Amino acid sequence: MSGALAPNQPVQTWGDNSNGRLGNGSTTDSPFPIGIRTGVSGLTSVSAGVVHSLVV
Repeated sequence: MSGALAPNQPVQTWGDNSNGRLGNGSTTDSPFPIGIRTGVSGLTSVSAGVVHSLVV
């Protein structure tokens, strides 16, 4: 799983979606970035790895 954050844009996520890791409500893998809704405003950074994700 990978993630990216750009100013005034939705969080972008892509990669393995086992157990719904991408946060888009599905379990389908995505090789391309897809926007997800976080329900949080003022995000400043995103970190993602093999078994973790963190949005601050």
